[in-house]
Amino acid sequence: MTEFELIARIGQLFAGVPRNDFEEPGDDCTVLGIGGSESLLFTADLLTEGIHFLRNTTPPYELGRKALAVNLSDVAAMGGRSVATLLSVALPPDVSDEWTEAFLRGYRDLSAEEGVMLAGGDTTSSRHDITVNVTKAKQLTNMRASGSDDKTSIAPPKVFTLEEALEYIQGDEYVEVTPHSMRLRKILLDENDRKRAAK
Repeated sequence: MTEFELIARIGQLFAGVPRNDFEEPGDDCTVLGIGGSESLLFTADLLTEGIHFLRNTTPPYELGRKALAVNLSDVAAMGGRSVATLLSVALPPDVSDEWTEAFLRGYRDLSAEEGVMLAGGDTTSSRHDITVNVTKAKQLTNMRASGSDDKTSIAPPKVFTLEEALEYIQGDEYVEVTPHSMRLRKILLDENDRKRAAK
């Protein structure tokens, strides 16, 4: 079963379960209306050693930042305000205290830069590999401060076919195709990673 087949199967199995005011999940997150013009956005990302990163080539500080950055990327297009994250990690016995400290400092520093609090999470052990799971909540509102519309300029989206996207793509991007959409994404989500790679 592929990833998208698994997602489709989950949707089928849970089709009869009450949604409790949540909208249908999208590619990046799900939405819960909380009254008036405001909503809460929820998203989760899982990073697994050997699949998403290699311990011997990814500094723990940078992995801590990346773990949060992938969530920031998923909800950036929704126009919400970052609120909080839940961080869960599974660490094997050979991970040192120094590695763990550096990872947490990376996660903490990006959280501070973005003004996002760490509200909780979970920790456990694993036999061999590191696994990191981040769940994030963002507040989305349609209300704007007085006069803010005068300062806002939003470029219209570019709509491409797959062939056009492959011609348009830059060296630091890739084309992400899901059952519901197609988009260009940066290979390195963290701006600091992109600056280092450009040197």
